[in-house]
Amino acid sequence: MVQLMDQIRDKDLAFAMLNDLKSTCECITQKILETSNEQLRQSYLNVLHETFNEHKQLYNMMSQRGWYKPMMAKPDEINQISSHIMSMQNEINQTINAVNYQQQHYGGTQYNYQPGYYQGGMQGHQPY
Repeated sequence: MVQLMDQIRDKDLAFAMLNDLKSTCECITQKILETSNEQLRQSYLNVLHETFNEHKQLYNMMSQRGWYKPMMAKPDEINQISSHIMSMQNEINQTINAVNYQQQHYGGTQYNYQPGYYQGGMQGHQPY
């Protein structure tokens, strides 16, 4: 009985830690998106990468012990999401092309979108 109670406590603690790591990733991501200082952005990216690694290690341990069993996505759901992501990327590229066209004719910063990379400033956001 004591061993079962210890396992329940360990499982609860692991879930709490996993949720905390998820929240930390969300918070750091917000900081990365809003910072205008490249050195600070890189520091946040390094911390985010470390947090992803910690999350993955904890997830693997929980999965091996049978504590975490995610639902498996169906192939048609995966295809639908992939299609939606590609559509979003196309929309982003079209928007950036339109902005670049306007910038070429009216002056200003030009943008080059590559997934995972953003060049240019964001107006209306508080830099850190």
